[in-house]
Amino acid sequence: MNPILSYDLLRQEHAERLAQSHRARVREAARLTRQPTENVGRPPDPRRVQARPTSLVGALSAR
Repeated sequence: MNPILSYDLLRQEHAERLAQSHRARVREAARLTRQPTENVGRPPDPRRVQARPTSLVGALSAR
């Protein structure tokens, strides 16, 4: 194999691995900085929270 081609392939593989590890570090940092939402002691907003159907037929048709 041409040495220049193999060098370019190695550089490309290294760049892909570096980008992948960078994405993993960014995801992990974002996961660690996420804070759980505080419970402010008020009932859930009925316009935003929808009750789940209790019957199996309703549950299957809701998806």
